[in-house]
Amino acid sequence: MIIVEHGKPLRDRMRQEYVDEDDVLNSARENHGLERMDQLRYAVLERSGSISIIPEPGETVREGCVRGTAARHRARRAAGITYS
Repeated sequence: MIIVEHGKPLRDRMRQEYVDEDDVLNSARENHGLERMDQLRYAVLERSGSISIIPEPGETVREGCVRGTAARHRARRAAGITYS
């Protein structure tokens, strides 16, 4: 479920899933070195409860950061693993 779109929190969705901006920014900081909402193209709340971050084009990902759940999700999709 998309909870941030082009830097704008989708508050109704976030409230429904008990997620706040601090949760999103924590994931962005830990996995990408990003510190502000305007640096995020999307934040996606995964079924596992983790938050995947897709940076806006041109945002620099801090060296040494792991791309986290978004990369694993793409790898699973490429391997043909689907979610029901």
